Amino acid sequence: RDGSTDSPPSSSPSGSDFAGNYTADYGPGTDLEGKTVPNAPATTSNWAVRSECGASGCVATAANISGAGMALLSNLTFDQLGGTWVAVGLASAQCTGDQPEELWVVFTLQPHPDGTLSGETIRASTNGACAAKRTVKFTRTGDPDPNKVADPAVLPPRVVTPAEALHGSYQQKTTFANGNVVRGKVLSA
Repeated sequence: RDGSTDSPPSSSPSGSDFAGNYTADYGPGTDLEGKTVPNAPATTSNWAVRSECGASGCVATAANISGAGMALLSNLTFDQLGGTWVAVGLASAQCTGDQPEELWVVFTLQPHPDGTLSGETIRASTNGACAAKRTVKFTRTGDPDPNKVADPAVLPPRVVTPAEALHGSYQQKTTFANGNVVRGKVLSA
């Protein structure tokens, strides 16, 4: 890619090329169970993305180019896992009280033949006060400026976590020191 921003958007039928400037359209915010959250309207942001595929898989770097104060996260690294682009970022935000909360922000994006990617973004905090979920759709608007987004080729190879083997449904169970057992929800991975 030559880095110019004048070229028209193109599609990526293979799904492995996740590169360009993208408009990200987020649906209204919900809680983690999908219930509507008041005062959480649909929003939009802009991302510059570069991707690279090699022997150890595909990786993409993304920089939020929406402007100052518009981003919970300014940079993300996506890995392509089973055809889906996945990124996990760490941020902080004021949710309740005086202290900022640490947030985990997860993006999962499925590529489509028309070059768009769609999925969801979830954010969670240890106390649950900042938990939210939104649908998201990335639509390519042009080529990325290589000066605004890091080269994914310089990233170290992805380290596979044992947690990647977790698939299916799991019954949550809490056992207290006094021996009482509380069964929780069924969790899906």
